[in-house]
Amino acid sequence: MSVVMSGKDVANRIKEGIKQDIQELNANEISPLVAIIRVGDRLDSIGYERSAIKVVNELEIKSQTFHYPEEITEEEFITEFKKIDDRKDIHGILLLRPLPEHIDTEKISMIIHPDKDIDGMSPYNIGKALSPNIGDFIPCTPDAVLKTLEYYDMDVQGKDVVIVGHSLVVGRPLSTLLMDKNATVTVCHLHTKNVIENCKKADILISAAGKAGLITKEHVKEGAIVIDVGTSYDESEKLVGDVAFDEVKEKTSYLTPVPGGIGAITTTILAQRVVFAAKKQLQKGF
Repeated sequence: MSVVMSGKDVANRIKEGIKQDIQELNANEISPLVAIIRVGDRLDSIGYERSAIKVVNELEIKSQTFHYPEEITEEEFITEFKKIDDRKDIHGILLLRPLPEHIDTEKISMIIHPDKDIDGMSPYNIGKALSPNIGDFIPCTPDAVLKTLEYYDMDVQGKDVVIVGHSLVVGRPLSTLLMDKNATVTVCHLHTKNVIENCKKADILISAAGKAGLITKEHVKEGAIVIDVGTSYDESEKLVGDVAFDEVKEKTSYLTPVPGGIGAITTTILAQRVVFAAKKQLQKGF
């Protein structure tokens, strides 16, 4: 029978350190503030925004939301984004992605200040995933996966890890982070042949494709650890993961749920990053 890995338990451990750091900042008359930026009204972006606001409010971190219509031009959005990035009272910025197709995400990633880039989208912070240090703003969701493995005392050294999904947000940075810990990593994506055969070799299977029900019991070897990073919404607008949970749980040793798994940890890490960003900016005097 599978052990369900609780995102809440992992998140609560992280929150303990956040509260202490906030007290230290408040003693210096600094109140951490995060800007949450959304373009358009995608359900996944709205859901992520709500979750992030809930967590930061719980920790008494201030937040300010910026919503723009999907039809905003790239030029107009860049102008607005620069204004937010330049504000000295804003310590961290969360840009909800994906952006509409007519806005070049890469251009925005080159604008954001690395010390405010709490979701790790800038080339500088993505590069940190090659050899991370404590306090680096590597992409949040891969960091959440690592913290889950650490919390449950899972050593990845020498393990066969398969990641389904090769996005810049999750799959690719996660692969380098796991290789840094001496895992043997295979990354599958839309054009991969024999995905099921690749997945069945995995000691640890991580799905980050955003396709409901993608991973079935056919993909999972007996006793594997399965981490579900993918999120999407079904016809009733209910949040679901990539993994067919009820079907897969009989074969796995450990399994994360959706909701209540990696997402809960990711939003807590975002809150932690806002506090780290405020401390960095205090030290640098800007």
